[in-house]
Amino acid sequence: MAALAVLVALAPSRVGATPLSAVTPSPLVAGDRAETTIELRGVPGVGALQVDANVGKLGRVEEVQGTIRIRYQPPQSPFPHQLCLLLWRAGDEAPAQVARLPILARTTIPVQTRRNSQVTIRVGNRSFGPLASGPRGRLRAEVLVPPAVREALVEVVDEEGLRSHKRIAIQTPSYNELALAIAPSEGSRTSYRFTIAVANAAAGSPRLELDADLLPLSRVDAGVWTAVWAPGSAPAAARSLSASLPDRPESVRKALVEVAPTRGTAAQGPSSQAVEGASRGGRLRLNLGVGIGLMHNLGKLFSPRLSTELCLDYPLPVGRIGLRLLASFAWASQRIASEQAGVPEAESRVLLVPFGGGVVYRVPSLWLSPFAFAGLLAQLVRTSIRADYLPERLRHDWALAFLGVAGLEPRLGPGRIFLQTGYQWSRLADPELVLLGGGIVVEGGYRFEL
Repeated sequence: MAALAVLVALAPSRVGATPLSAVTPSPLVAGDRAETTIELRGVPGVGALQVDANVGKLGRVEEVQGTIRIRYQPPQSPFPHQLCLLLWRAGDEAPAQVARLPILARTTIPVQTRRNSQVTIRVGNRSFGPLASGPRGRLRAEVLVPPAVREALVEVVDEEGLRSHKRIAIQTPSYNELALAIAPSEGSRTSYRFTIAVANAAAGSPRLELDADLLPLSRVDAGVWTAVWAPGSAPAAARSLSASLPDRPESVRKALVEVAPTRGTAAQGPSSQAVEGASRGGRLRLNLGVGIGLMHNLGKLFSPRLSTELCLDYPLPVGRIGLRLLASFAWASQRIASEQAGVPEAESRVLLVPFGGGVVYRVPSLWLSPFAFAGLLAQLVRTSIRADYLPERLRHDWALAFLGVAGLEPRLGPGRIFLQTGYQWSRLADPELVLLGGGIVVEGGYRFEL
């Protein structure tokens, strides 16, 4: 591996301008199951064309009289994406080409306003309406949302001509933004050289690693970086190449680089099956969460609740599944009146500390990211009774608890906020103490993605 560190060099600019493009049918819409055809012109060079995309699925690629037709299926995750296509020719010194195309998403915006009003909704550069609110003043507008649009403007004109405006926030989860190209250069049997290009659909500087080594990248255009790897006279071997955005765990692109001495160079680029989006989200992921809420056993126990959790989850074809460890704290107190005249009241206190683990399933590709959790807990129950006329009575008991919750967690900053509700079942039955140590749980908080 020492040869890698010595012979890595910055690549010259081999990334060209964005080629002309046309989409049939237009526009691209996320969630459409039918394939579309993307036509590109202005890609220089000769030789077999290779394509990588950050999201969606690539199909057959054809080139006829300078026009390239790519069969493409948009991602099924129903939110906007920016498609980044990276095109290069095997064994050709012509620069790689980048094409960026918006992928829109269909959504429904409910509107409740004054009756018999005219409603117009503007999303980016598109307008929908005017739509009639009817005698009830309600309507549901179907709109198309482009990527990078963070709000919609709703304009209402009532029967009297009074005009009003309202802004609606639009939130979209993260998705893979990177495309990766590996172009082997012609070399001798003892000298190998690879040019690597990384393109970003949006903003941010990527990180490029070859096995455990960091490869320096040189920015050659807006959202495009290149590097050269020259392993020298290395023996036949396969190296793992990974491009990623440090602050976006969903943005990861991997490929296998092979050195074949009998042929000079060879490379196996990214699969033509592009990353499907945020629902794949990469490898194992660690989440740390904190929450605050309330618990009520539908009796006299009504208490605040604090919780901490640690989760390790893994991507599935749809969603992510993981193991979540958690601990929480709930407490309550009660004044007990005495039936004897002149005897002061007593105070009863209870502290509940359940901890354990369970299974969580999440669907982070959706806008609000629904999730569900079910787990088995061991609960420490600490009770005490104080009175001026008696010494404090303190006892500790253990009880089994079952917890099931469901909720939503939209992305915010480096993690996700969450709101969840469910039920914790736990019962302690003792000759001296009978307690329902659970109940309805309502909780909110924040989960950091580590």
